[in-house]
Amino acid sequence: MSPAPRRTARLARAFLGTLLAALAFQPVAAHAQAWPSKSIKLVVPFPPGGGTDTFARPLAAKLSAQLGQQVIIDNRGGAGGTIGADVVAKSAPDGYTFLVGAVHHTVAVSVYKSLPYDLDKDLAPVTGVAYVPDVLVVNKDVKAQNVKELVALSKANPGKLNYGSSGNGTTRHLAGLIFNNLTGSTIQHVPYKGSGPAMAALLGGEKEEVARAFTAPDLKATLASQGAEPGGEPTENFAKFVRAETQKWGKLARDAKVTID
Repeated sequence: MSPAPRRTARLARAFLGTLLAALAFQPVAAHAQAWPSKSIKLVVPFPPGGGTDTFARPLAAKLSAQLGQQVIIDNRGGAGGTIGADVVAKSAPDGYTFLVGAVHHTVAVSVYKSLPYDLDKDLAPVTGVAYVPDVLVVNKDVKAQNVKELVALSKANPGKLNYGSSGNGTTRHLAGLIFNNLTGSTIQHVPYKGSGPAMAALLGGEKEEVARAFTAPDLKATLASQGAEPGGEPTENFAKFVRAETQKWGKLARDAKVTID
């Protein structure tokens, strides 16, 4: 998102009911010459091997073959994905740097007291990349076979069970808090630097290239093998989705009184 002539792109993963969505954004910029004339960088604001990364890499490979230019993955993990988002927000608005992010970025707007970028002004939503089921799993040694047993175990052992997330202020962080509030559990949050220790679109004719990538059978198969449904919806629809997610998670964050310095 960004005012002309900004250029940043990003993919977001959005929690929708029981779904996570990988989404794409980019800054608003005008390009005088044919695009692309050089390599393209996709910034993944999480470490290698995480969910966002696994969507970005096959998409980058497909775009490289389709565009005739190398599409490079640049992992910039940390701070719930906000470090990588800031890198993209401050990059040159020339159409060659994009963000492959997550719904966490819509959450960060409300939970962080201060962000070094403005989600609405510095990044432009382009399209969704993939929609993935979000599931609750436990270690095989945990004495719980279902949610009811997990809640009972937590209440019998207050403060002794932990749940992991891909960082403070992420959707999974809030999902855990909501779970605790709804069930009376006391499962403790342990933040990690990413979901692992999809992607880009451009404006104007560039968007057509990205949309075409999502129709490729091999990319569809790759996403399906990871339990994801391909995105590629129109930019206008995606922008509405991002606004709705920001409002939804903002309310949840305020209700849960979650803030991060």
